[in-house]
Amino acid sequence: MAATACVLLSHFGLFAAVHWHLPHADLMFVAGPFGLAGCFVLSGYLIGGMLLRIVEAGPGFRAWRGFTLRRLLRVLPTYLLWLIVLALVDPPTHPMA
Repeated sequence: MAATACVLLSHFGLFAAVHWHLPHADLMFVAGPFGLAGCFVLSGYLIGGMLLRIVEAGPGFRAWRGFTLRRLLRVLPTYLLWLIVLALVDPPTHPMA
């Protein structure tokens, strides 16, 4: 929770500094790397535990396929949703987009 708050605070600080020209809003940007590192450590711990259970269960394509499908089904819908939201809110303007 704290790691997520640091990342959100960092994004808000950058937005506030650029769009609202608030003094010292860029200081909130310092929290971002700490939050990002925390998210990476937490996800590495959680996913690492899942992978260790698969390896301990023995070799098998079915277990790896199940893990990969579960991860894709968990990550892909949110990714696609935010891709659509961003395209609607701030459409790409580059000719190659």
